[in-house]
Amino acid sequence: MATRAFTELATTRGRSVRIVEWTGLLTGDDGQPFPFAAHYNDKAVRVTGTFNGATIIPEGDVALENTAEADLVWAQLRDPSHTLIAITAADLRQILEGASDIRPRGSGGGGSTSLRVRLLLVRK
Repeated sequence: MATRAFTELATTRGRSVRIVEWTGLLTGDDGQPFPFAAHYNDKAVRVTGTFNGATIIPEGDVALENTAEADLVWAQLRDPSHTLIAITAADLRQILEGASDIRPRGSGGGGSTSLRVRLLLVRK
């Protein structure tokens, strides 16, 4: 169980669109929290890779600036139909909540699990 760092991917759409990515998520891993999610109105999460029974759960928190990562309290995020998001196969899902910090968390899966999670953030 490790915390995987995110990488911000280059985009030609300016600062109104950001894409961050966590790669190589294995069974039980989570992602380094992305701390600027509250600046963006629309958010979507896409997961691809080898699931082998794993589930990716997008989580969020509402935290003040400079809150220590250990002090964040994570809650599972929902889609616009108010359904908790739990991704068990390659998928793209919109995120309803306006969390300040977002991360993916892996659950279950076997030894060949290896997942890539992308978070799309759009400011209108």
